[in-house]
Amino acid sequence: MPNIHCQLSRTVLHNHVDDQGRRHDTILRIQVQAPSSHQTTRPRTPLNIGIVIDRSGSMAGQKLTDALEATRRIVDQLLPDDRCAIVAFDQRASLLADAMPVTSAQQHLMHAALANVRSGGSTNISEGWFMAVERLQRGHVDGTYVSRILLLTDGQANQGICEADQLAQLATTYAQQGISLSTYGLGLHYNEELLDQLARHGLGNHHFIAQSSDIDNYFQHELSEMFGVVMQKAELEIRIPAGFSAEVVGQPPHQQSPERLIIPLGALIAQEQRTLYVRLMPTSDQLSGDMEQAVVLRGQDAEGNAIHVDTNYRVRLSADAQVRTLVADRTIEHEAALIDLAWVRAEASRFNAAREFERARTFVNEMHQRSTIYAQFDIYTTLASEMGQWRDELTRKRSFHSKNLSSRFSTKDLTILRAQYDRLVASNAPLSEIAELKQLIEMLEDWMRRRQ
Repeated sequence: MPNIHCQLSRTVLHNHVDDQGRRHDTILRIQVQAPSSHQTTRPRTPLNIGIVIDRSGSMAGQKLTDALEATRRIVDQLLPDDRCAIVAFDQRASLLADAMPVTSAQQHLMHAALANVRSGGSTNISEGWFMAVERLQRGHVDGTYVSRILLLTDGQANQGICEADQLAQLATTYAQQGISLSTYGLGLHYNEELLDQLARHGLGNHHFIAQSSDIDNYFQHELSEMFGVVMQKAELEIRIPAGFSAEVVGQPPHQQSPERLIIPLGALIAQEQRTLYVRLMPTSDQLSGDMEQAVVLRGQDAEGNAIHVDTNYRVRLSADAQVRTLVADRTIEHEAALIDLAWVRAEASRFNAAREFERARTFVNEMHQRSTIYAQFDIYTTLASEMGQWRDELTRKRSFHSKNLSSRFSTKDLTILRAQYDRLVASNAPLSEIAELKQLIEMLEDWMRRRQ
């Protein structure tokens, strides 16, 4: 069974605002530990995957060659219990292989189809994705398959449905059906905001791939992750005490009402530890005393059986202003600030890209001062100063990639985070960005050591 553990940075809060009008707040840290590999007669849960490859004109040459070779490598590692569809798209989508059992004969047919792919015209991401979803839906059965689509593109959607919000909503719908989506942006000309949204709402991974020679490494990492899935359709329900408001740190996709937060987690791999942070603030001067609420983890195990685990957390409200001087758990607050900062950095980059430098700085400063917790950390001030100058496409894409990884803060991402750190150092990225990523890696490594 999985485990969940909750801890507050402060257990006692002052129920009045401070002299700057801010509420006394606390961070609820929720750590989810996935179970170990399931005991079953089969070696792993079979896969039901769709690989969607951009073959538009900009993919011509080595990029398309490397994408097709990485796809062949995936095909060669699948078993007859697995199902795999392959779609290529430019302005229209083409089905190269239907989602059928990957027998030896099917592998030969898939290789032959891949050998005939040629680059074409414009970029219709939605049609390629929808075609793969429709094929996977035919074979998907909860508890029987891990169903996921891998979508690789180097460009901007300019045909079909192009609106990010509409596509993100569809990604949410498909994820609820059990078909997740991972997106791969190749080079410097793809739409990072679109691919980030699709992956976050599709409960998959989003990766920025600078060089096409690295496609295979990222595809292999994805495949290894799918091989290790032990829990699907995981979600957290955080019940909010009466008289409190809540904010999910890092803004991962979630549903919110005054009484509860629902945060979908998707698939968890064996022994993965995922950490989420929620900022809680009292909204009334009148309430006082102890408030206790529950955190619930739900999902399905590898055989489709329901999982339900819960725990409680307790916070106290006091009218005594002296409680503000009580020592908080600085580690939890620092962790939450780093996750929040990754989100703030990506959001501010939108204004920076439009050369609205003052608006970008103002946004960072407002986010810094919105919380008594975040106001303690100078890292926001450093970011605000960086927003006063143009940030190139490479920096923007790294920001969105970091936001995606940090908002779920999972031990499964350590390998990719370390590689990203090495690339930041080699490319002379801003020192603040390097330092923030290093601290995230060190925290994950510390948790890994404590778990062993």
